[in-house]
Amino acid sequence: MAIYKWPNATIQEGERIIMWSGDPDKQKFVTIKWNKVCKHPSEGGIGIHGLKDINLFMLMKLGWGFLNAHDPRATFLRAKFLTREGLLIPYNKHSSIWNRLKEAFAAVQANSKWIIGSGRDIDFWRDCWGSENEWSAPQAIVDFLNSYGIDLNRLSLKNSDQDIRVWKHHPQGYFSVHSAFDIISSHRPKVWWYNYTKGKVIQPRIASFIWKVCHNSLPTEDNLIKRGMILISRCSFCLCNLETLDQLIWQCSFPNQIWDWLASLFHIQAAFLNLKQTLDSCSQKSAYISDLWKAAVLNFIYFLWRARNDIIFEGIPSRLTDLKCKILAAVKEAVDLSVNSMSNNSFEHVIVVALGVPVKARPLPHVQSCTWVLS
Repeated sequence: MAIYKWPNATIQEGERIIMWSGDPDKQKFVTIKWNKVCKHPSEGGIGIHGLKDINLFMLMKLGWGFLNAHDPRATFLRAKFLTREGLLIPYNKHSSIWNRLKEAFAAVQANSKWIIGSGRDIDFWRDCWGSENEWSAPQAIVDFLNSYGIDLNRLSLKNSDQDIRVWKHHPQGYFSVHSAFDIISSHRPKVWWYNYTKGKVIQPRIASFIWKVCHNSLPTEDNLIKRGMILISRCSFCLCNLETLDQLIWQCSFPNQIWDWLASLFHIQAAFLNLKQTLDSCSQKSAYISDLWKAAVLNFIYFLWRARNDIIFEGIPSRLTDLKCKILAAVKEAVDLSVNSMSNNSFEHVIVVALGVPVKARPLPHVQSCTWVLS
């Protein structure tokens, strides 16, 4: 992968095997597009790098070494595949790697620049080496040098120094695959649920489940019908309505009893319509109470889905008391994971007592004596 460019058919087959458990040749009913999965978690993905991107970045790493290394192998390749002016040869040569490797050079050259030494290795017209008639430096650096009486534009070049190619996106100018991925990959707007699922109080299995909820990728009966499965749909709890994700979580009478109970424990109004509005219900409270509320909401949705599956596949009825006990246990686990503290008032103390969790009061201010010496 670090030398050759993989064919698209090979990449697609490899991604199918990596992504799906079981037999990759069997069709799955509810899936998420691969390009969504490969996004950064803050953009709605799970941070997996696609094989095509990995292949490109590894070729860029090889191309970086080809342009900058001074070992005999790199010197030989530059002599074979570069013109005297330092440009890529405009014709093909028989090579198992060159036709694929040259495609990565454009990205490497576009994201690198030069530290000028003697100027012998720099293409005046094509390379990125400075700006018009002055040094290219951040204004903060210019002001810092001026404060010490150093005029950047009066600095002369030492002809004996070596020209150095540097990577624009690294503090020390070193190329790294990680920085290449951050720069080259396409960026999307941030998703709202990322801040709620990235905290320590949410366990990874809960976070991954909520990720599926936010993408509406759970195999609810309405999703199965949309994908061609023939079945008669009804809610597993109330046995009345078509089963959709919104109906299962927010509209059914069974989970609404749990929502009312949770709202009474946290002293908020139980009028929940969607996940974002529900999670924001405790935004005005302390960070500690917000952590407990977030853990209660997300774990309840997970336990509700598990209870739904028990009814459908195992024939085990769900009881409100069982769900309440599981939610309280999850909240108590979140207490140990939360590093925040609560407000020192009676209102939040009542919430903590109702949940049966320890008090995490804010530390009192430390008063330290000091002596003023007048001179």
